[in-house]
Amino acid sequence: MKRTAAVLAMATLSSIAAAQSQVQMYGIIDLNVGKDIGSSGLRQANGTVSRIGFNGSEDLGNGMTAFFDLLHRFNPDTGMNNGGTGGPAGPFWAGGSVVGLSGSYGKIILGRAVAEAAIGSQILSDPWFWDNVTSSYPITSGAIGHVWYNNSVSYEYSRNGFSLGVQEADMDSNSLYGPMTSRPVNGYVRYAANGMAIGMGHEKTGEGGARWTTIDGSLPLGKGSFSGLVGAGRNAADQRVRSLYLSSSTPVGAYTFVLAYGRVRTADMLTTSKVAAGAYYALSKRTSVYTNVARDAKVPANYLGYEFGIRHTF
Repeated sequence: MKRTAAVLAMATLSSIAAAQSQVQMYGIIDLNVGKDIGSSGLRQANGTVSRIGFNGSEDLGNGMTAFFDLLHRFNPDTGMNNGGTGGPAGPFWAGGSVVGLSGSYGKIILGRAVAEAAIGSQILSDPWFWDNVTSSYPITSGAIGHVWYNNSVSYEYSRNGFSLGVQEADMDSNSLYGPMTSRPVNGYVRYAANGMAIGMGHEKTGEGGARWTTIDGSLPLGKGSFSGLVGAGRNAADQRVRSLYLSSSTPVGAYTFVLAYGRVRTADMLTTSKVAAGAYYALSKRTSVYTNVARDAKVPANYLGYEFGIRHTF
């Protein structure tokens, strides 16, 4: 009887804990074989950067929730850490390590977090979300914007299709393109309804006068969508930068076909002119095989890149 009572007590406590705190594991494993733009040799590498994450939340009552998110990035071809630059350098939780509170007032987020200007505008026109050989990161961020900021404080709010996010971070440990001279600040505003969306992002990286402003939007196109972005700003070297990016994504049965074109002018010179295309075939809801090809006419040599891969989410 005592053993039975103990087992029942433990089960009850576990049920109470589960009801109070929700924790889940998630991730992506993505590997492909191909050739990068600017390279002449074959390689095996991430497509979408492989990752494993843990997030959780606790209902605090009165409409308030506490939450956390930890995301580790890695290279499954070698098992090495991916610190956000494709190599092992960088933090273990390179994809983010945040804790926060949410309620009717919105969300407050602390830690290493993705830049609000990135998630609210810069990245959204890219169907590959800045991954793969097709990545538009140098185009839609202007090679000015940062993906993450350490020691950051963010605020997010969303209601009736309208959303916004603002973020400020410490100067320490956030230098990417040049020495920090002020605190980084960035944010976005966005409105979405009936399959359409329009947004604007602005980022001051703190690296001298570096700043980047984007306006993006998307429209339904049959069963798919058409997206576009224009960007303008100045980099850490105080050069004027302008960019344009257009993309479409079209599902056809188990296939999804993706097309994109982007260009960048730096100091009034065309420095990037990139065409990209991809085809994904869904073997299941979680697993797909794919091929991507991209060509940048402004690369001095080996301007063509391609890859064939497998992607699994969990």
